[in-house]
Amino acid sequence: MLNEGRLDARILDAAVAEFSEHGLAGARIDRIAAAARTSKARIYARFRSKGHLFDHIIETSRALQPQSGPVSIDGLADWAVQIYDHCLDRPDLARLEEWARLEGRLPDPQFVAELALGASAQVLMVVRAMARTMAEATSDHPEDAVQRQRCAEVLCGTVRRAFVPVGAGPPLRVMPGRGMTAEILGYS
Repeated sequence: MLNEGRLDARILDAAVAEFSEHGLAGARIDRIAAAARTSKARIYARFRSKGHLFDHIIETSRALQPQSGPVSIDGLADWAVQIYDHCLDRPDLARLEEWARLEGRLPDPQFVAELALGASAQVLMVVRAMARTMAEATSDHPEDAVQRQRCAEVLCGTVRRAFVPVGAGPPLRVMPGRGMTAEILGYS
């Protein structure tokens, strides 16, 4: 007898790959079924529609995202670095989230409202976009620890300068010979 949990895991893994590559509109259940080594009928029996499967994956992936609790204005820079790391560690989920946003399925206003503790939802969306853009710019070599740390420092400093009130959080210092690269004292 087939283990239903393993089958669901194969379906979800195949669906994440398919949706992150093609989005909801371009994804095909037959490709998901082939990759999961099951039938389309079995997928539709478990997930009523392609949209339902997509929404299930989005909801499931939220548990893997950084900071599921509220983000304060003082914590924005650290949250941005968590998003940056998440995008480099799980580019498939980052692409999936972008597809969801394009399809109008994300962000859920309640989810964003729960995050916004002292920061507006618009600020959170801008900070998330900054982190994702930085990750895309460095995604060719995510294993390069020096580059990754340097980019995280720049992102952290940029977010702090843009959104965190003066005097909040650790001081910034521009490092000689690094141009605009900011080092967060006590961060490294």
